[in-house]
Amino acid sequence: MLENQELSPAKSATASSLPTIKPHRAFPKQSSKQKKAIQTAIRKNKEANAVLVRLNSELQQQLKEVHKERIALETQLEQHRPVTVL
Repeated sequence: MLENQELSPAKSATASSLPTIKPHRAFPKQSSKQKKAIQTAIRKNKEANAVLVRLNSELQQQLKEVHKERIALETQLEQHRPVTVL
């Protein structure tokens, strides 16, 4: 087919000499109700995603703070342990 053929530089063809190929539609035409429902679902998912991204960011910040606190507490614990002599 023409789609799979490549034109070499030696074979120059103008756009008007090539047959017109209509693009293949992978999806059937949807009704306006279906389009609106899909657009609504996309909008709701984007909103939910934005909320989850914000929540994830907040949780990441809390994790950093708790991690720093744990390190500080472990350091204090090490300082309070008795020195063992072997």
